[in-house]
Amino acid sequence: MKTLSIVFCLLTVFVFGNLENREISNGHDRQIPAEDPQVFCERPNIPFIVFYNELHSENVRHIKVFLSDKKYSIENVKKISLYLNGEFPSPKHLTVVIYTDWSQLDLPNDCQASGIAGETGKPSKDDFLWAVFNRSSMAIRHLKTPGVSEFETMSLK
Repeated sequence: MKTLSIVFCLLTVFVFGNLENREISNGHDRQIPAEDPQVFCERPNIPFIVFYNELHSENVRHIKVFLSDKKYSIENVKKISLYLNGEFPSPKHLTVVIYTDWSQLDLPNDCQASGIAGETGKPSKDDFLWAVFNRSSMAIRHLKTPGVSEFETMSLK
């Protein structure tokens, strides 16, 4: 329960920080190369939550973001992806996954799992809008229509 309370407090601070367009910083200024046209230097004025940010190796970073379905648009996905691309200029490989429904998230839970016979379980990821940005290809792949497995890839080059 203590872990859940801490996570809730951190999420609350982060959400309100984003809603008021304030930076939560660890005190380090990041230098972003001015010659890189793909870097988005300003924080987008879109409320979103980074709920997972892990450096898996010296070459790979994964970031997961929650964005309200009401704020979901390809333009907003592009702004968030390019912003995070600029915030974390290394390592070489970066993926940013943007989800729009709480059921898509694997949030920490202190409770034991309950199994009820006949339950369908979690909804499919494709029941809700989502997008994935990949720095290696500088492209965004996204679900076009919830409930229909039809995808589109958009190059940012």
